[in-house]
Amino acid sequence: QYPISNVDRSIGARISGEIILRKLSDEVLKYPTTINLTGAAGQSFGAFLTDGISLKLTGSANDYVGKGMGGGNITIIPQGKKMQYAYHAAGNAIMYGATGGQLFISGTVGQRFSVRNSGAIAVIEGCSAHGAEYMTGGTIVILGKIGFNFGAGMTGGKAIVLRTQSNFDEYISTTAPMYKKPTEIDLLDLQSLITLHIEKTGSQVATEILSRRAEWEEMFYVFGGLQHNEIFDISANKQTAIALD
Repeated sequence: QYPISNVDRSIGARISGEIILRKLSDEVLKYPTTINLTGAAGQSFGAFLTDGISLKLTGSANDYVGKGMGGGNITIIPQGKKMQYAYHAAGNAIMYGATGGQLFISGTVGQRFSVRNSGAIAVIEGCSAHGAEYMTGGTIVILGKIGFNFGAGMTGGKAIVLRTQSNFDEYISTTAPMYKKPTEIDLLDLQSLITLHIEKTGSQVATEILSRRAEWEEMFYVFGGLQHNEIFDISANKQTAIALD
């Protein structure tokens, strides 16, 4: 357990590298390690993280959280519960180029969330522009607003997005896959990930959404799981937003 500040960059990368160099991957999986941190993390928190390592940050983080992560677990929660509904917890390019692992953030993040993600799982509570850009794999859940140009060039993976904006269509890229209502499989995935998010972060946002399980089919849209040549048709997806309040 350690304090952390924004001069502490790429926390988790060195220990992950040592595990690989010393061929300790199997050993770490048998005896997983959790590192608890408090404060404001510098850039690339949890970059290149490997399986068996869990980073739990109480506070906030800069850009590139989980950059290139291949495994492990990253959790970021706000320091004050009263801030959870409007907490900007991390910067831009979160999970850029990730290939595995899990990320849970009880707050919103900046631009280019999950860009080039090819295998990681994440739950966040809102993002800015260019979310899921060039995403090719993995599963992400967004329990809040999205920014413009969402899903640009997305060719794989799954994004489950809460529909809170009345002008939702305006935020979707013309090169995003067509969104759809969730299937039973999607709803099961969503329930599992929201439950895990609450377990990891104690999120009030996620707890409220979980209590509305019967309404999820109308509250969420799913991007992904379609053929690459099925391009988003803005005229075919006009819907009315569901407000959380």
